[in-house]
Amino acid sequence: MQLRVSQYDPARRTPQGHPPADDWTPPWWDTRTTLGARMGTWAEYGRVEDAYVESVVRLMAACGVEALRMDDLVYGHLDYDVFGRPEIQPAGEMDDGFWFAGQELLKVIRLVLAKLIWCRLSGRDGFYVHFSFQHDYSMYIGCDRDVAVPALPAGIYAESMPPPNPDASFPW
Repeated sequence: MQLRVSQYDPARRTPQGHPPADDWTPPWWDTRTTLGARMGTWAEYGRVEDAYVESVVRLMAACGVEALRMDDLVYGHLDYDVFGRPEIQPAGEMDDGFWFAGQELLKVIRLVLAKLIWCRLSGRDGFYVHFSFQHDYSMYIGCDRDVAVPALPAGIYAESMPPPNPDASFPW
């Protein structure tokens, strides 16, 4: 299984695979950014972020994976008030090679989605989560097992696709 998972309807992507210009999802700390004709809100960002996190949880369960290892950690915009969002405040240290499960893993995923850090996540059976912010707000999720893709949250799409550059280490 190799998927591109995002909020973008594949039927609306450009021939190059980019989302349409009128679609929006900035990092949480910049919800006033206007892209195209839409302006985001905290509530909309939160709904989208929750759906992305739930998508990872469901795909991990489908692949029988409970914990993920952090690699290629890069700190991004930690000068923003991370601690104003307790749901993403890390409980302890983070570094390459650390394993995360449960609520701590969900915090790591939220930190990456908020562009406060970037990393690769991987687990057993070749499971991986790679985050892409270069042309859109997509996650590439896969595993070495042939599993049925579970139903994902409303407004989230999964397309069969490998990560565009699995060896790249810094997305911004």
